[in-house]
Amino acid sequence: MSDDARRSREEALGRLVERGVITAEQAQAVSGELDRAQTSSGVRWSEVVGYIGGGLLLAAVATFAATSWEDLGDATRVALLAAAVPVLALAGMAMAGGPKAMAVPRDRLPKVRRRVGGTLFALASVAALAAVQVFFSSMLPLWEDPLLVAGGAGLVVAVGGYALVRSAPGVVATWAMSTVVVAGMLRRTLETLGMSGGILFAGSDEMAINGTGYILLGAVWIAVALSGLLAERGTAIGLGAGTALAAAEVLPSPGSYLGVLGLAAAFFGLYAWRRAGVLLVFGTIAATVGVPQMVWELTDGQVSAAAILAIAGAVLLGVSWAGVRLHRSGRPAPGGEAGAPTPGQGQAPPQPPAPKVDPRDPDERL
Repeated sequence: MSDDARRSREEALGRLVERGVITAEQAQAVSGELDRAQTSSGVRWSEVVGYIGGGLLLAAVATFAATSWEDLGDATRVALLAAAVPVLALAGMAMAGGPKAMAVPRDRLPKVRRRVGGTLFALASVAALAAVQVFFSSMLPLWEDPLLVAGGAGLVVAVGGYALVRSAPGVVATWAMSTVVVAGMLRRTLETLGMSGGILFAGSDEMAINGTGYILLGAVWIAVALSGLLAERGTAIGLGAGTALAAAEVLPSPGSYLGVLGLAAAFFGLYAWRRAGVLLVFGTIAATVGVPQMVWELTDGQVSAAAILAIAGAVLLGVSWAGVRLHRSGRPAPGGEAGAPTPGQGQAPPQPPAPKVDPRDPDERL
């Protein structure tokens, strides 16, 4: 919609408010709904063009790095990566509509602007991580471990970008940078304990520490999402649950299957409390993976592959049935709570239970 058409619409709504036909709050609500309807209708050519432009820019950078990176000095490499951070951040602000547009509530900022702007801010965090990593690894080679510092720089930029443009790409970038920070912290911890600093290929003790660290990171992400600090709650919960589930598989036996089954119980318990559909999905995955893995470990691999598949199928069916029952148990009955007295019998009409989810969160409509 053009600026003139939007201005005419706002003036028409203002006249209705002046005549007392609608209130100012109703006019604001109508304007917001019309903006969202206008944004969601038709082909989002501006978003498509934005993504194409960003892809071409990344292709140009990749081509330049592949052909000329080795010919550049260390200072030039760091300068180029560092300069990309403010350029991408300013581009993200421009695509989001500028500072004035970013100051409005999240639900009033068009989705296209949020996604494109958030993607550019996410790329800025990657550039910040790369700049710090190259600086410490090439210009300060005696620095023990640049991973923690580089991840911290990327995390600061990602969090700042998400604070300006709250979007799913910003959540993903913040999660990715947090995993790098945790990797640096775990490496420092292992080196302090006199162990190998490897993250993946290491001994059982190292794997136990690494797996526990990332399980805690996943728990932190789930807690932050459920606390309401992030608008994209379903995305954040999915990232946290996936991180914890993958980390549990890293634990040495029997911690691997015990961790997976423990996460399954935790996900189902959290779903019963908050009704976040993504928790039900990951709880089902964890139970389906954990039970056959436990049977395989306890029988020393004596169970045939067909039996393992049968067990996994039976667990999946059972968990799915239990999940459906759990999901339906959270819905109020059509006539109110079961066993409640009906109106007209001297009793007050039953009150519906308090909602456990935010109805504005599309991830909760499962």
